Amino acid sequence: MKIVAPAGNMERFYSAISATADEIYLGLKGFGARRNAENFTVEELKKAIDYAHLRGSRIFLTLNTIMTNREIELLYPTLKELYNYGLDAIIVQDLGYAEYLHKNFPSIEIHGSTQMTVANHYEINYLKELGFKRIVLPRELSFEEIKEIRENTDMELEIFVSGSLCISFSGNCYMSSFIGGRSGNRGMCAQPCRKEYKTSCGEKSYFLSPKDQLYGFDEIKKLQEIGVESIKVEGRMKDVSYVYETVSYFRSLINGIDKEENTHKLFNRGYSKGYFYNNDKTIMNRDYSYNMGEKIGEVLGKNIRLDEDIVSGDGVTFVSKDYKNLGGTYIGKINVANVKEDRKIAYKNEKLILNFPEGTKYIFRNYNKRLNDEISKKLKNTDKKLEINFDFTAKLNEKLNLKIYLEDENENENEDDFDAPRKRLELIFSHITEEEKEILEKYDFKYEYTEDNKIKLKEENAIYYTVEIDGEDKGIYLEKTKTYYNYFKYDFISRENERTKNLVISKEGVRVEIIFNERRW
Repeated sequence: MKIVAPAGNMERFYSAISATADEIYLGLKGFGARRNAENFTVEELKKAIDYAHLRGSRIFLTLNTIMTNREIELLYPTLKELYNYGLDAIIVQDLGYAEYLHKNFPSIEIHGSTQMTVANHYEINYLKELGFKRIVLPRELSFEEIKEIRENTDMELEIFVSGSLCISFSGNCYMSSFIGGRSGNRGMCAQPCRKEYKTSCGEKSYFLSPKDQLYGFDEIKKLQEIGVESIKVEGRMKDVSYVYETVSYFRSLINGIDKEENTHKLFNRGYSKGYFYNNDKTIMNRDYSYNMGEKIGEVLGKNIRLDEDIVSGDGVTFVSKDYKNLGGTYIGKINVANVKEDRKIAYKNEKLILNFPEGTKYIFRNYNKRLNDEISKKLKNTDKKLEINFDFTAKLNEKLNLKIYLEDENENENEDDFDAPRKRLELIFSHITEEEKEILEKYDFKYEYTEDNKIKLKEENAIYYTVEIDGEDKGIYLEKTKTYYNYFKYDFISRENERTKNLVISKEGVRVEIIFNERRW
């Protein structure tokens, strides 16, 4: 099971990678369902692709809104550049745009956004026929509904396991559009569901504001057991600490460790299991709709009785009995009732002496200094790495054998040894530009035209063999340089890498990087 993590900017991207995210979804500036996020420039996105691929992670671009014809035209050069650079997948909502992508970028993975509201296996199997690789299921599905879908399709499934819930069905809310002209399907939702409303009888409440969802050990185990391929963490608008802590939490759960979550200490407007167990009556939070933090104390007379430890540097919010925000402060010097010594911490059940506004009933912590400091330290000292395995065998009177490989999460080998069976491979290009021809000629790769006007490398100049493991092509052996290279399974691409001066070529959707100045695995 893979973790798909959010990245609203480069800092959050690095945080997600450090927390061992397998796949990162992010947006271009001005596009996607989170247009208010900081998002990425083209150069930042290319930098993210390089950084992620070096660490075994993949990059998904979110174009999951309804696109105008003008936007599609303007975006084409950018998409072509990212497609050629190695972008792994595009997440879409618009079926028409999906068809456009298939026609113009035939090798890119297309993922169906949760905005499509594809909630049954009939629609999913139809989308598979249209070329979709993965579907992000709506948050509104229960586990039994997910299980039924899993049993009736082999499409890759992705499930949201944390984050905001929409009061409507995913992708079908027009409330923001009708009220303020800001459509959620154009990435500009103003979240009117988070406002306080009044009934005709005069009752005021946050009637339309759900709590965020957060799955735990039992829910992840159930999803693993039925074969869900990926779980998704929501939060492109969340901060670095939230992304790191939440991704790390789900990594532990996937690995079978029933870890206590700290996500609620970093962002909290109430949590539930969403719709996982069908209709949950506690799914709504009618008291408040914003990030209040965690409740840590209650006013008792002139002091505050603590329900949790508090330290100097924590940020707190003062809240009335009906959960109105009365202001907040950072904790500096700590004064505890009946304690004369200076301290930087006050403990649970102690009475904190602190000035608070009139009408204060509760104290919420909206900045946890100790937790944020701990995460910052981890971010400075951790980085996702790929474990490379070496098996060396030496026997008397026999050739030496060196096997170099990676293992996936199921301990399946996904690289190869040099003595694996080989078969000859003809390298034919479906498309090639004049600039790309010049690159081939620069390295003395001669080519010829086939009858259907495709370009084929001439055998006497470049002979390739695929290396097979269990009947599957795993790499390439280039006769010309007498060297083995691994496949980079991205998209059709032919370019020269400016940094390493490597030639990058492709065989019908499989990118092969031929490295002339170094050996890289």
